[in-house]
Amino acid sequence: MFRSIHRRTAVFSLLFCCFLVSLPALAQEDNAMLNKKYAERAAWLWKKGDEIHYQPDSVSAFKLADQLRSAAAKAGDQALELEADLYTIFYLFRYDRNMVGHRITGELHRIRSRAIQANCVEEEAKALDLLAEFYWTNDQQYEMALRTYRELERVLQPLTVASFPDKMQMLFHIGNAYFFFRDYPSAITYYKQVPEIREPKGDLQVYSYRHSLNNLGFCYRALNQLDSSDHYFHRLQAYDQSYKASIWNGIASCGLGYNAYLRSEDDKAIPLLQTGVKEALEAGDMNLAARCQLPLTAVYFRQKNPLAIASLDSVQRYTQLARSPLDLLQELYPLLVRKYSLQGNADMAARYLDSSLLIRDSLHQHFSGLLMARAVQKDALAQQKEKLNEVEQKKQRLAFRFYIALASLLLLLLIGIYLYRNRQLRYRQEKIVRDLQLAEAEKELTTAKQQLDDFARHIGEKNQLIEAMENQYGHSSLVEELEKSIILTGADWGRFRELFEKVHRGYLQRLNEKIPGITPAEIRLMALARLNLSPKEMAAALGITPQAIRVTWHRLRKKADLPEDQRLEELAAGI
Repeated sequence: MFRSIHRRTAVFSLLFCCFLVSLPALAQEDNAMLNKKYAERAAWLWKKGDEIHYQPDSVSAFKLADQLRSAAAKAGDQALELEADLYTIFYLFRYDRNMVGHRITGELHRIRSRAIQANCVEEEAKALDLLAEFYWTNDQQYEMALRTYRELERVLQPLTVASFPDKMQMLFHIGNAYFFFRDYPSAITYYKQVPEIREPKGDLQVYSYRHSLNNLGFCYRALNQLDSSDHYFHRLQAYDQSYKASIWNGIASCGLGYNAYLRSEDDKAIPLLQTGVKEALEAGDMNLAARCQLPLTAVYFRQKNPLAIASLDSVQRYTQLARSPLDLLQELYPLLVRKYSLQGNADMAARYLDSSLLIRDSLHQHFSGLLMARAVQKDALAQQKEKLNEVEQKKQRLAFRFYIALASLLLLLLIGIYLYRNRQLRYRQEKIVRDLQLAEAEKELTTAKQQLDDFARHIGEKNQLIEAMENQYGHSSLVEELEKSIILTGADWGRFRELFEKVHRGYLQRLNEKIPGITPAEIRLMALARLNLSPKEMAAALGITPQAIRVTWHRLRKKADLPEDQRLEELAAGI
């Protein structure tokens, strides 16, 4: 990931050349640290970090980081890969921050995302800590840094110092951020968590431990809780006496002496402040020497001690050597005003008084500017968050509309499918009904046709029987009875007409249209002719003589205006 950054720089061009040769393998002791828990290899990681960060040039530093990254990737050690990435970013941040500038924050955000995905909580915390430091020191985005520190606090909460030794240092960093803006109660909250570890291990833990105790003393002093301030200066003094660190004993003595000076306990303050000056001078720390000598000088002036002027001269010398910050000069100038006033030098006293007021105003304006900058940043972040919220809400509204439209489309589709399936179902049901009705009609037609055929056959068979009996026995009463049984009566004709209409639908209607004025008897004759009955069979069915059939047919031919040679059956079949 970081090689893409390096290629865009002249430095990485050299680094790329280094990769043309094989990277050396990790040392045996280093291989033993692969895939270990963070606590087990914390000291080794600090050593590796120092080894990379103190390289004389970026080519050497990046080569070591890439060597570590390559070994970690080969071993499947995701946490160590992230550590190598953090070492690279840290080096850029410390020495080449201008080379990559704004890219650092983006890379740290990506490292954090990868750490979250890999469940590497320790590396996520380190990425956040470095990100907050970058916001603070490089971009001076104080509010963004504080927000990042608050997120870091959330990540640190489930971790213990035993599992993550860096936690002490990170709590100290968060406390420093609040201390910088004189938010002493918040700073105390974080500083107090550091001294809870009774035996810090390693330089970073010892550093955080000492400075947290010292800053707790300053915080409680600023809140005018001098007893609590003394408590932490005593703890610092006791801790550093056990480590025989005279400079820290001097710092603690100076803190205790200043508190005694504020209480006007001059006899107690003088030896403590003198000890602080002595040990500061032995350590060559002119800044600390000036800070201890200042309250000591103030005590001498308060006591009207002849040593006051000589002490003040020492302070001036220490401040000049230390190039002390304005806050130290702010305490020095009022003493110089007092000195020149006692000597009767009003002009010099006035000058230092003006300088004192000027420094005070300058410091006030500087701090007010910091507060203003933070307020502006906070407002800008709020506006940015508001815009992001608006964008998010807009996206949500668009998404809502999209889902509504999609739901509506799906609903319409479901309704369409339902209607289509319902229509198909109705069509199938109607088809089934039509098929049943058609089958029933076909069945009725078949039955009716069968009955008509039976009727015609029945007449033919009875007519043949009558002829046979007449030829054998003559015209008898039995023959007359048979003849009567063939004749279509009124009731028989109704049934016959119903069957005939089923088989020859519309025939009788067309007959009335083709032969206007046709009589019911003539209609019966034409219906029987359509069944292909002979004139004799028709006569028998109608109960008339064959001669009457011929007369009826003669009348029909005239009504229909038919030629003489056309047969009755042809007319019946053509309608």
